[in-house]
Amino acid sequence: MEGENNLKILYTIEALYKKSDENTYITASEIIEYLQKKELKADRKTIYNYINLLIEVYGMDIKKEKKGYRLMSREF
Repeated sequence: MEGENNLKILYTIEALYKKSDENTYITASEIIEYLQKKELKADRKTIYNYINLLIEVYGMDIKKEKKGYRLMSREF
């Protein structure tokens, strides 16, 4: 199970890199769809937790707004 969670986090990062930037948002629903294409399941709460983890623990420059998430910086 832990390995699957690690994959979900990595694919969440990949979705942010591929589908968002300073001007383009990606929603939690779009991230869930992205994970489903990789045959991984997640719910909104899981995505919220992953985004917070990426910001607080890994220092990723992700802007959270009502519309969705934007990856503000490409450095990791």
